[in-house]
Amino acid sequence: MGEGVPFKALEDLVARVRDRLPNLPDVVVLEAPWQAPKALREYIVEQGAVSDVEGASHNGKLYLFASGLSDMTRAEFVLAEHEATHYGLAAVFGPKLPALMNKVYNTNGAVRWAATALQVRGRFGENLGSLSDGYPHF
Repeated sequence: MGEGVPFKALEDLVARVRDRLPNLPDVVVLEAPWQAPKALREYIVEQGAVSDVEGASHNGKLYLFASGLSDMTRAEFVLAEHEATHYGLAAVFGPKLPALMNKVYNTNGAVRWAATALQVRGRFGENLGSLSDGYPHF
């Protein structure tokens, strides 16, 4: 295994994110995969990922492994990516999501184009808050 990131720094990152995103699901910070619950640990071994697993979702929790993360920037990305893909934008942003999606729509031409194309195909209606439903399609 590589050296990874400092355990305390990873815990601090999760605490900062939790302060800003109160809907954040449980995030468990571990030094290495050998500390994970048995079923998750076995899966990581099966996948041949013991030396480089960064994070994993298991039984409703997100696990971050300090040993597998190359730096704190990567740790932030892994945390955000897991949140967006495994728990959905609504779970992360709660009632702030419609305003956030409107801001993205209004300030990003590529998103505006993609959202309009999805609207034409009937993927979602006029409610731009439902853009989060189309997010994986952008």
